[in-house]
Amino acid sequence: MFFDNFEKLCESIGTNPTRFTKDVLGLSTSKVTAWKNGSIPKFETLQKIAAAFNVTVGELFDGKKEIVPTESKNDLSNLYKVFSSEEVDFLSSLSRDEAVAYLDSIRKSRQK
Repeated sequence: MFFDNFEKLCESIGTNPTRFTKDVLGLSTSKVTAWKNGSIPKFETLQKIAAAFNVTVGELFDGKKEIVPTESKNDLSNLYKVFSSEEVDFLSSLSRDEAVAYLDSIRKSRQK
């Protein structure tokens, strides 16, 4: 899932995951092997990859364009809707529940 999309994004700019990881991210090329074998990069690394390709972190996993509309990325209500949706299949149901609970706690603290 992640690696296949990452590989396609690299190919779209005329590079490969190994070269991109070394030259752009400044990481060891052994990371590429780990990712190819199913490991998931740290969130900070995912953010850097997404920024380099001008995509969302979600797109790195599902290849779909914009899970959250660009103009609403920072809107807590839209984030809540996205993470409570069953369509967020790159998260386990437990992780999805944790994300929703966290967003719920933020929303409640802002209402005080």
